[in-house]
Amino acid sequence: MRYLVMFTLNITPDFSDPKDTKNFGDLVKEMSERVSGFGGSLKAEHGTGRMVAPFIEMEWGRKAYEINRSY
Repeated sequence: MRYLVMFTLNITPDFSDPKDTKNFGDLVKEMSERVSGFGGSLKAEHGTGRMVAPFIEMEWGRKAYEINRSY
């Protein structure tokens, strides 16, 4: 049986603080790895932003990522 789980997480780090910036980057990386590991999508209703862009290849796979990059 498959389940659909979707949630919105709103975190507003202080990007002028290097510690907040690093912690937020680490959180996004870990969440991306876990979601991709379950075959989930890193995005819901919006396009790819700067925080998700580094993880697109992880979500789509190398071949799909390279095809998209060529356009």
